[in-house]
Amino acid sequence: AEAGAAVVSTNVRQNASDVPVSKVVTVEVASGTLDSVKVTSPAGAVQGQMAEGGAAWSSTGGLEPGVTYTVRSVATGEDGESVRSSSRFSTQALTLDQQVYPSVSPLQGEEVGVGMPVIVNFDLPVTDRASFERHMSVQTTPRQAGSWYWLSDNIAHWRPKTYWKPGTKVQLEADLNG
Repeated sequence: AEAGAAVVSTNVRQNASDVPVSKVVTVEVASGTLDSVKVTSPAGAVQGQMAEGGAAWSSTGGLEPGVTYTVRSVATGEDGESVRSSSRFSTQALTLDQQVYPSVSPLQGEEVGVGMPVIVNFDLPVTDRASFERHMSVQTTPRQAGSWYWLSDNIAHWRPKTYWKPGTKVQLEADLNG
């Protein structure tokens, strides 16, 4: 590349297959600034965050199993020229035994009492509880502090510090991806 032209690279090689679903995808630029990065698949877009100054982008959302992703980026080099980059990779396929499926209660739209926790019941035992807790977030309106409590390796409860305030709306995001 000529001096000052942007050089874009990603940490997943072109046409890689069997990429773990836990992989954090990063895109970096030398001699320039990233203007945009999109990582997409038929299952949707992967969330990510641009580093301050546009030198790098990292995925913050997990990858889905058995899917082909396209990484598209646009960067502006120190020479002022725009550089487009595109690559593809596929994630590993997982058997049903390698994936965990949560069931959640209360159900969407259900009204419950002020003492009812959010309950997540997993079909397989969870060995890394801290990792699962990092990927399950509870949002409440109005905001209320609370935490996860594990009854067993299969059942996690999220409870507010005190009883729910009457009329509280609760939303659970479980970004578990396989």
